[in-house]
Amino acid sequence: MPDVMAGKLPGVTLTAAEKTLVKSASQGVFDEIASLETSIAGGSSITAPAVSALEADFASFETCWTGVKAGQQPPACAGIATTATTNTTTAGN
Repeated sequence: MPDVMAGKLPGVTLTAAEKTLVKSASQGVFDEIASLETSIAGGSSITAPAVSALEADFASFETCWTGVKAGQQPPACAGIATTATTNTTTAGN
């Protein structure tokens, strides 16, 4: 993703809003993976709900990324966009 964010992927140019959306979507996937890693490191079992959460976040990221590359914002991105806007606004306060 760093190359995409830096504008080094031929044919893909992201606006600032699209970069925020992609960062938020990928952060959701990263957070779910980190949560699973923490559970494993702590000797806990991986639960079906945790795996389902990761699958849902990854599917959302994949749908959003595919849409953003095509110059669209699929409906699946709406929740991520809202979360990104809320987190950006909250972080600034």
